[in-house]
Amino acid sequence: MNHDVTRERQEEWPSLQRLDILASMVAPSGMWYYTGNKDDVEPDFYDYDGWNVHNPLHEWRTSPSPEEFDPLAIDLAAAVRRMPRLRSCGFTIVLEADSGHQHNIDLQCVEAGEKLETNANNEYMPVRLWRVANTNTNWKMPEEFNAICADWVGPDGEVEMCQEGRLLELP
Repeated sequence: MNHDVTRERQEEWPSLQRLDILASMVAPSGMWYYTGNKDDVEPDFYDYDGWNVHNPLHEWRTSPSPEEFDPLAIDLAAAVRRMPRLRSCGFTIVLEADSGHQHNIDLQCVEAGEKLETNANNEYMPVRLWRVANTNTNWKMPEEFNAICADWVGPDGEVEMCQEGRLLELP
């Protein structure tokens, strides 16, 4: 997938200032945004196909799927570039499994002078920022996503990734 600006859909949201999305693990197409290995957990009463239709909480789905989630994240980052008045954007997928573990991913961007939702210190950001925060997931940020985010934040901004609250080095 190439997100060259000449190939992107050119919709703009010229007045949008805040965008918050709480998404399901299941895409509108019926595909899963998360994946994993079925053998990583013990099968139990809730993990059979009939229950899955109504309550999709397979505990083995613990990481964003590169095939399904990566294009969604890239499209979100590309769309943010077409929101000239945007102050903050948050996109979250939360899975709270029966075991009590959460497998979350938060994609957030803020304009300088705004508060970041996942900022424990509740302080205003001094620069434009894109942050990816993972909790009990293992998402490898695609280079294309990182490049689009870096373009939006500009030379003075930051793109960062946090895992379990710790800031990670980006390649």
